[in-house]
Amino acid sequence: CNQITRPVVAIHWNAELDNVTSIQESAKLLVSHLREMYPDSTYDLLGYSFGSLVAYEMALELQAKFGHKAVTKLLMLDGSPVYTKKSHGPYLKFIESKESDVSHLQALLGYVAFHIHGHDLTALKTSLTGLTLNEERIKVTADYLSNVTNKEVPAVDLAAASERFFNKMRLINSYEVSSKKFVGEIRLVRPNNPGHVGLEVANVPHDYGLGDIVDGAQDIRLLE
Repeated sequence: CNQITRPVVAIHWNAELDNVTSIQESAKLLVSHLREMYPDSTYDLLGYSFGSLVAYEMALELQAKFGHKAVTKLLMLDGSPVYTKKSHGPYLKFIESKESDVSHLQALLGYVAFHIHGHDLTALKTSLTGLTLNEERIKVTADYLSNVTNKEVPAVDLAAASERFFNKMRLINSYEVSSKKFVGEIRLVRPNNPGHVGLEVANVPHDYGLGDIVDGAQDIRLLE
């Protein structure tokens, strides 16, 4: 931290972003806020996992509006447009239904599957399927998580978190990488054996596919 000589802005996914319909829309919104705070700056952008998609699209947005020098460096932590979509594949199946009751059930199951690794959710799914009210499903799921993690999971917090997770999966599912390339230096920090929440991700390029969408130097760091 002592070597950081410029302002650092941490961006958290908040209620304002819950209604966006695409990764690109979220990037435009965040760029507008960033420019309000630091209108005459150049930027280094960092994104982790889902955030790597947002950071990449923010970089494209900034360069399109203010030139290639607007973003000097892009840092990806275990993520990229190609890799993040592929690694979330096991959870995208939970967003297929357009029926509200089924979608709500799938949102809860997807959230649990993402955060609790290796558990058979058949019994939980059976319990949720027999319920008709969202509040009942949330309570049962909250109790399940509390028992598995040995930590109290308030139903109100689970309701908001699962819905946000579901919306993010929708954004990933509909996301298409732009034909435009990021111009500049990019660094990828990734595990030596790529996988996501305990799942192996097959056919992942060494550079997470960045070579096809970046025009500039790539620095790939592997972590054991």
